[in-house]
Amino acid sequence: MIYMFETEYQDTKYKILSEYSKDEMYVGIKPNIIKIYSTYIYNTINDALRDGKTVFIPKLCINSIDYSDIIINDGTYNELDIEKMVAKKRAQDLILLLRVNKDVFIYLYKTLLAKNVFSNITGIVMNTDNKEDIFLDIISKASEMEDESKGEYLIKILEDFLNTNDKVNTILKFIYDQGLYSFDKYIDNIKVVPDTNQMLNEYEYPTIQDAIDAVKSKYADFVNIWGV
Repeated sequence: MIYMFETEYQDTKYKILSEYSKDEMYVGIKPNIIKIYSTYIYNTINDALRDGKTVFIPKLCINSIDYSDIIINDGTYNELDIEKMVAKKRAQDLILLLRVNKDVFIYLYKTLLAKNVFSNITGIVMNTDNKEDIFLDIISKASEMEDESKGEYLIKILEDFLNTNDKVNTILKFIYDQGLYSFDKYIDNIKVVPDTNQMLNEYEYPTIQDAIDAVKSKYADFVNIWGV
């Protein structure tokens, strides 16, 4: 099922105005129309609009809209708050598009399969606290197997898991620590300090527009680093 909404483009985001009438679909679809393929997202947006709330979708997320991309403002957030949320969601989407490639998903899938094997053998679901005990248990059970080839195969699964898990952790830690975490932290610290008589630090700006411009500028810097 395809649902459509009419939007207003606002530089970094789209503001959803109303549902696009099914009658108008046969006349022609305007360029400011977005398509929603999820009934749940469609209902979420419609319910928000019906309640008088404002709904935004960040630019970049528009071609693959996830529920987490939807920003709903019931009047709690000001323009700066919205722009911060938009910037963080766009940064996350950029990372997912360009840095979390097929190899990462293959690594994650392989670790999941290995964990299932370990759970079947030990009867315990692996977590951060018990993984070392499970590794030792796997090694012990492999050495006790009558069929030596099965024991070797089990050890091979364990070795592959450790290597793959290290790769995933290294990639994701780099992306998170050096990319999204530092970006989100910087964006969160940006604020408006209207008293211009005092010395402002790198996060403080005299007007809300100056602060919004700073958020956009920081996002542009993020794209220059991570978008290549």
